[in-house]
Amino acid sequence: MEYPKIFVILDCYYSKDEKNLYYKDVKLNRADMNSFMVLYWEYAKDKSRIYFNYCVTSEEPDSFEIL
Repeated sequence: MEYPKIFVILDCYYSKDEKNLYYKDVKLNRADMNSFMVLYWEYAKDKSRIYFNYCVTSEEPDSFEIL
């Protein structure tokens, strides 16, 4: 088994290695590494989706706003 050389904690819920993004211990299969950003607590987004936990909640990230 090959282990990642780089592992980065993004916040208390999200992290990433060289190839993947994670919510706790769940791999976010469709997340875009280059545009992914944590918004607030368990909310995050990439260029195509909004995530809450590891679930996709919206396919319209440009119109999403945290109130």
